[in-house]
Amino acid sequence: MDQLKDYEALGMNPFQMQEIRDGFTHGLTVQQVDLYAVPEFSSMQMREIRLGFEAGLSFDQVSSYAKPTMTEKDMETVRNRIDEEAKIAPQRQAELHHKHLKNILIFVLIIAGGIGAAFAGLLLTGSLNAYMQPLDLTLTADQVNIEYGSSFNPMEYVQSYTQDSEVELILPDPLDTNALGKKELLYKLKNSKKVVTKELEVNVIDSKAPKLILKQNEVKLTRTVDDFHTSEYIEEASDNVDGNLKDKVTETELDASKDEQVITYSVSDSSGNTAAAELKVTLVDPVIATPAPAEDQSSRDETSRSGEQATSQAASSSISNNTENGSRTGETKYYWFTDGYDIDTAYNACKVDGSAYGAYTCEPMMVNGLYTGYKLTYK
Repeated sequence: MDQLKDYEALGMNPFQMQEIRDGFTHGLTVQQVDLYAVPEFSSMQMREIRLGFEAGLSFDQVSSYAKPTMTEKDMETVRNRIDEEAKIAPQRQAELHHKHLKNILIFVLIIAGGIGAAFAGLLLTGSLNAYMQPLDLTLTADQVNIEYGSSFNPMEYVQSYTQDSEVELILPDPLDTNALGKKELLYKLKNSKKVVTKELEVNVIDSKAPKLILKQNEVKLTRTVDDFHTSEYIEEASDNVDGNLKDKVTETELDASKDEQVITYSVSDSSGNTAAAELKVTLVDPVIATPAPAEDQSSRDETSRSGEQATSQAASSSISNNTENGSRTGETKYYWFTDGYDIDTAYNACKVDGSAYGAYTCEPMMVNGLYTGYKLTYK
């Protein structure tokens, strides 16, 4: 029946709807039912109005006590007085009494069979509205990822919720974002009689690459003279989660046969994030002294040559004398590039002669910043 749907739309509770149905069942008109089919009347007040019409009272007579401010007891008193004044027949009174008992029995059966004493208690205390109130709580997502160490505001993930003076939204406990991994956060929405919950899975992740900084981007080295250690060029290798990562850095190897090459440094953190840096390495051979043109350096070359020969002769004499005596401690010998040696042959000759007599050193010699040969010293 469409009329009943209209009454339900007004927010009637089940007991009120039962009085409306009884009115139509007992032959009341729509106008008569409309008089009491309003939410302001309780089901007991509705019953007194309905009984007045069923007793044959006029619309005006019933309207005289159909007021929400009157209790059902007051309504019953007025209705009975009107009945007496209208001198309703005794058999009609008996019929009404029978109907009254029948309605009471139906009311009791409804409570006992469907709703029970607890529901009636909720109705009497006004808690039924809270029990039947729809509570809606919607989150922006079921799962979210947030960065390690970032701030977390749980309210940012609440899309909507029922807002009412009797409704409380309870947010999850504070989240520690300085710990990687998944956490389950519980949101609650409650009124005085019930609560709804929603869970949010938060995954604290580390997506930031480590920091890898070199002391310089390129370096120039001399073969057989300068040492090269890759770790010495690392300025910083660190991560926001793992801290110092210098011991975790890996590098490509230096190829001494190449004049130019790039050494690649790389490092990974515990989350698999990587960082890389490059160092350009240039290798050069030692500089070999080149004699000056004869027209410019003739006198200097002659002096240098004389000095070298004198030194060589003295060294040879010293070596000869010491050899005869069976000892070479403190002796020296020179391997000059001007005698036909180059940097490799001079060094090899120094090692051969030195190793023949035990402990020794082979030192490069320089004049005016240029290499001129090697000096052998016996220890």
